[in-house]
Amino acid sequence: MREVSDYQPTLDSVIQKGQDLIAASPHLPQLISHTETQLGNLTDSYNSLKATGEQIKVGKRVTCGSGHLLRDIMSSVSCHLSEHQNTRN
Repeated sequence: MREVSDYQPTLDSVIQKGQDLIAASPHLPQLISHTETQLGNLTDSYNSLKATGEQIKVGKRVTCGSGHLLRDIMSSVSCHLSEHQNTRN
C-alpha cells in the first residue's frame, strides 16, 4: 500500500498538467473532452488500485486472525481430549 500512496503526488502532478492543458485550450473542445476523459480514467484506475490494496490488506488481517482463531480452537480441542482421556483412565 505504501507504493500506491507514494504515487499520489505523481498522480496529482499529472492531473494538474491536464487541468492546465484544458485551461490553456478553450478553443479545442475535442482536446478538452479527451483530456477530461483520460484524467477521469486515470483517477478511477488509481482509486480502484487503492481500494483493491485495502481489500487485500483487510483480507490478510482476517486470514491471519482466522489462523490464530483456528490454532486456539485446535489447542482447546486437544486440551479437552486430553482431559477426557485422563478421566477415562
